[in-house]
Amino acid sequence: TRLDPREIAQEISDRIAVMNHGVIEQLGQSAQVYHKPATAFVADFLGQANVLPATLISRGPHYGELLIAGKQRLAVANQSLPESGAVSLVVIRPEKIRIATTGSDAPNVFRATCREQIFRGATRQILLETDFGNLNVLNTDGALGIAEGTGVFCSIDPVEVTVLEGLQVP
Repeated sequence: TRLDPREIAQEISDRIAVMNHGVIEQLGQSAQVYHKPATAFVADFLGQANVLPATLISRGPHYGELLIAGKQRLAVANQSLPESGAVSLVVIRPEKIRIATTGSDAPNVFRATCREQIFRGATRQILLETDFGNLNVLNTDGALGIAEGTGVFCSIDPVEVTVLEGLQVP
């Protein structure tokens, strides 16, 4: 199997620099750059990412609330919010989205419809349709067999949402 050079860089490097048109967009430890990308380009360059438009609605003592694509409220940990309050995009890694057949009262639970599943060995790539856009999910729960067209509930831990400040185009 041929490895992607980006994966090799992450595996063997203590620090990596992600460049876009000759300009460094982010420099840091591999895990930090992957989990907390500075831009939409970095997020998408280092693995698949769900990049969605967002607007800051409020900031509470522990969590802020965002409006995703003008339709879905999403709680996010305050430490992820920029001080300026200028939010334009959020990044949610596909492996951070949990899927269940029943809902709960936990924060960041929303409905979605399974549109496609792709078997990838140890994982399944699941393409979901929501009211606020399409999501890509990587699911390692082999027992979770969801038929295409089935409604599901998704959840995202508020600390797993990465907020990008200012105007950034994916």
